[in-house]
Amino acid sequence: MNNIDILSEDLAVSKSSSKDKNFDVIVGHIEDIVVSETFQEMQSKFMNKYCTEFEDSEENKLSYTPIFNEYVEMFEKFIGDELTKRQPGFHMKDFMKQLSKRSNEISEELFEMLSSFTEFLVFKELMVDHKAFTEGRCVDFSMDLTIRPIKNVDRDEK
Repeated sequence: MNNIDILSEDLAVSKSSSKDKNFDVIVGHIEDIVVSETFQEMQSKFMNKYCTEFEDSEENKLSYTPIFNEYVEMFEKFIGDELTKRQPGFHMKDFMKQLSKRSNEISEELFEMLSSFTEFLVFKELMVDHKAFTEGRCVDFSMDLTIRPIKNVDRDEK
């Protein structure tokens, strides 16, 4: 074995701390929870119930505050309870601190959803977007897609 082989082997070694592994496991659990039918139904019902209260403007009404507080309480509790079942000793506040430092390690969609628990403006944007969707004001590109087989044309056949 020469020096290059030894260097190659050393570079392939991965060193992860237990904190890294724990963070990754928790993120995996959260991804499973937020795509679950139960979570999706809860979120959809909540957003349908309150989205009409929100307006896409700079002004924030006082009526938004109790809605935001209810959202935070309901979904933090649900996700926290689910995570505690899957990961004994889990604490949401500790995880949120870690998340703020490691936001680039998770998908943008998941980070935005988790941020909606702590940042009112993210929550408001979520509600305004949902309202636009329910009112049909969002562009739906799914009807504009056409899938066709590609013909493999041999240039010599021309």
